[in-house]
Amino acid sequence: MSSTTSPSSEKIQPQLRPVRPTDAEALCAIFNMPGFRWGTFRMPFERVEQVERRIAKSGQETTWIVAELDGKVVGHGNLVVQGSPRRSHIGQINIGVDDALVGKGIGSAILGALLDVADNWRALK
Repeated sequence: MSSTTSPSSEKIQPQLRPVRPTDAEALCAIFNMPGFRWGTFRMPFERVEQVERRIAKSGQETTWIVAELDGKVVGHGNLVVQGSPRRSHIGQINIGVDDALVGKGIGSAILGALLDVADNWRALK
């Protein structure tokens, strides 16, 4: 019996970097994927301009990263720290991955990076 790795169990190590305004089009395409929206209250057919505004409005309370494979954006994640002093210990994490690459470890890589920021940089415990 030979040991082979099925494509679905193959893990990928993406390049992680901060979001850029130029990522809006690629992120919008991911946001509009059926699997990305499934089980959420997200509206379909989001426009690039909406994503551009969201990127522009993210401030110091937000750590927003994208995952790239071969220069193509394939996922994103952000950590948003609550603004009021009484809630400054609270953070919210959002993650999304290209439908075709779900289960390949990209979301786990994004989550690991955001948890590192939460634990070691934002003092969220």
